[in-house]
Amino acid sequence: MSSLHSRANIGLAAAVLFCFAVPGAALAQELNKEEAAALKNYEAAISSADPVAAKKFLEDGTLADKLRIIEPEQAATLIAKAQAITDLQQLLDRTWRAGQDMELSRALALRIDFNRPLEKVGIGPAPEPLLAWMAKYKKYSAAKTLTVKKAIREFETVFGTAAVAGKAQWEAATIRERNVLLSEKAAQLLENLINNETKTDKAFQDKLKNAEIFRYLDPAGKARFERYLNQLATVELAKARLSAPQADKIKNRPIEQQMYLLGGLFDNSKDRGAVSIERKVDAGRQSRPGETLSFQNNQLLAGMLRTSLQSEVKGTAAGNKILKFYNSGAKLDVAIESCRGCYAKYEPDNGKIILDSEMIQQYMRINNITAETLLKNKTQLAALTKYVSPMFVHEATHQMQHDWADKARIYKPYVQEDEIESASMEALYTTEKMKKDKKFKDLFLKMEKTTAYAQKRIETMDRFNEGSVKFDKTVRQVYYYGIPSFDAASSQILSAISAELERRKALSAADRAALDAGGTGLKDAMGMTVTELTGSVADIKTDALRKIQDDLLHKAVYTGHYENAADWTGSML
Repeated sequence: MSSLHSRANIGLAAAVLFCFAVPGAALAQELNKEEAAALKNYEAAISSADPVAAKKFLEDGTLADKLRIIEPEQAATLIAKAQAITDLQQLLDRTWRAGQDMELSRALALRIDFNRPLEKVGIGPAPEPLLAWMAKYKKYSAAKTLTVKKAIREFETVFGTAAVAGKAQWEAATIRERNVLLSEKAAQLLENLINNETKTDKAFQDKLKNAEIFRYLDPAGKARFERYLNQLATVELAKARLSAPQADKIKNRPIEQQMYLLGGLFDNSKDRGAVSIERKVDAGRQSRPGETLSFQNNQLLAGMLRTSLQSEVKGTAAGNKILKFYNSGAKLDVAIESCRGCYAKYEPDNGKIILDSEMIQQYMRINNITAETLLKNKTQLAALTKYVSPMFVHEATHQMQHDWADKARIYKPYVQEDEIESASMEALYTTEKMKKDKKFKDLFLKMEKTTAYAQKRIETMDRFNEGSVKFDKTVRQVYYYGIPSFDAASSQILSAISAELERRKALSAADRAALDAGGTGLKDAMGMTVTELTGSVADIKTDALRKIQDDLLHKAVYTGHYENAADWTGSML
């Protein structure tokens, strides 16, 4: 127990220790001849994106630490490049299935673009140099190489080997730009089908599933496409139970209208088979008047959930940890709003945990519950509380992460490691509830038949219980491929900051003073996302840039926190 407790304080202790470094002693140090020669060799090898040299440099703690003290900008530049290279290697070394080119594409797009550290070592902004890098350093299999070609949207893999028109323009574009063009075309086609197509038969469904263009949909489009397929399957299932007049009523109508009308036809069904169909219809259709939460009911329900969620999670390992956090003085604020593509989120700017209004309204539709019933019936409120509690645990963990960073007074980018910790806490909680709470178990086994939300909670739990190593890969490659790893994020920020600080050295004293007088201060900069920060370094005060640079140069502060979190959740199984 004492060992685990020691690791729990690694991050905070490291943060405190480096704040008390002695500047005078540090500046007195210089590189000796051997160190200078080693540094020169590292710089040359890393500039050609050599992954072996990058890894070796990052592991050469003595030289890196000395360089950080003597010349922080040079250290930050080299560390940024080395981290970016090793992060790229780790990304590509993972096992990627042939059908995962979309996920890999989004992950690579975060790393290979304009003003990224990989661009400074010859990989980017266009992605084709990645193929040459792979051939030189990695020697991947033909199957993996093909997956990477698909992921970077190589011209021939998208348009075929016979196509030539537009190739030069295409190869000048970044992965991000290519994905935008392809996803827009796919989204336009999908929107046209949803709004106008009346077919729902299995042959049509199979045709859609096999259509290559829908592989290019972005995550939001992909979710809408999956919903469309579910709606088509539900309509086909429902048609078998319709009379001829009822079937005529939905005939020749686009899918949303069919689903809406079916909602009325199957309302309050008594037959067991029809009840099952009704739940599927209610899950997939839009809300009717009276099935949405008014502003007043929204506020009342949010307040009730704020209390009931604390009672619900109490008694579980993850829940008790979260309650200890709130009981120590942290504020719990729950709101119900449109999450726009997510089930819940924590907003650090205002300290709110947002639960998606559509998720709750879908739950109400499926279970034939009105807002008034929900507010007045303790049993119904308790069931809804159980339903949303896994996501509450997930987002409360994000709130705890921000609190940790605030207390350590360090900049914290939003990275995959945050989601690994939050998803682990969520899955640990779900595991314990499924074992010990029969009502919780019965609810989720029932709801997973009709909602993607419940399915994903069960799936996350199952994958977590397969082991921490496999779960780490799942979070990075299946769930949160669209956000950067810590190494990717920190390398981008360090690269941007060091370049900006170098630029300022050439400015006059008056220009530097003017910039610092009107620039963005530390408080606002600490709240910026990776994209916001790297895109606005020229507008941030010098002392704020140096503080964030110093934070990220001390990687052990962050890795200590994430490693301890993984140890804790794993030990609770």
